[in-house]
Amino acid sequence: MRSKPPGRLALVAASLPKVCRRHGVPRALRLAASELLFDLRNGTDTSLDPPRHEGSSPLLFQELVRDLPAQTLQGRFLDFGAGKGRVLLLAARHGYSRVLGVELSAELCAIAEQNIAHFRRRAPDAVIGVCHADAADFEVPDDTSVGYFFNPFGDEVMCPVVDRITASLTRVPRRFHVVYLCPLYVEVFLRAGFTPVHRCGDHGVLLSRG
Repeated sequence: MRSKPPGRLALVAASLPKVCRRHGVPRALRLAASELLFDLRNGTDTSLDPPRHEGSSPLLFQELVRDLPAQTLQGRFLDFGAGKGRVLLLAARHGYSRVLGVELSAELCAIAEQNIAHFRRRAPDAVIGVCHADAADFEVPDDTSVGYFFNPFGDEVMCPVVDRITASLTRVPRRFHVVYLCPLYVEVFLRAGFTPVHRCGDHGVLLSRG
């Protein structure tokens, strides 16, 4: 499977003025480059498709995940709202040996599975999967050490998701980290006992509990 550079380039170019106003020109260009190069380098199709889907920026992902403790690599990385699977591949490249995504859209799940299959050709030992499910009903595996969110849903879903994370931590007490981009409902985590440990400007926060 190959992505379509001309369409992706047009989308990134269209969003560039807004990104420049928010982040400044130098950083906006870095963000655009990371967006364009990811699929070109990996031969995947994880690029943004607004308004239906917008993948996490590889650059922002690295800036937040690099502050996670090294011991989190021994646990499972769980992406809530996995979309086309970009974060799953980024997490595997970062060193997580067990990576799982939860996605409500069957169409996006199918694309994510194709991207995972392509990625496995280069990393056959990677344990990566995507589950077609409603995150509000998904039971968090008790070996999960990191939960990833890119503003995937509103508080009506976020609240039961955090309840399920809490239930998992009650069954198996452990340190749990949350990577949250566009953290509109961060108060849901604060009420559940999570503490902010790092902020990436106004567009991301790293929280922990346990």
